[in-house]
Amino acid sequence: MQLLTLAADNQIDMSSVLPALSTVGSLGFAVWYAYYTTTFSLPKMAESHRQERTEMQVRFDALLREKMSEREALINRFDSDLRLLQAEMKSQREALIAKNKANRVVKHGDDGSDG
Repeated sequence: MQLLTLAADNQIDMSSVLPALSTVGSLGFAVWYAYYTTTFSLPKMAESHRQERTEMQVRFDALLREKMSEREALINRFDSDLRLLQAEMKSQREALIAKNKANRVVKHGDDGSDG
């Protein structure tokens, strides 16, 4: 009973209590925020980032394979067209050489006989 009387007799000055509560509240919030950030927020962000990075890598790999395949097909088509062009040029060259030989024979009268 004596304790209640003592508590009732002493007036607590609110001007000294509010800064203390404010400090404890701020410190409590800082501790809670640090705990929440390190145990929940950062791991979730890291996992999300890891998943996004993995998805991006998969898409990039698929796109790279597709582009390399297209490039390989283009190179093969170019190589095939080049071979056809070379064969066409060779046949035209041979035809021109044969035509020139035939023209020389006719011009010079070189039919193989002496005379």
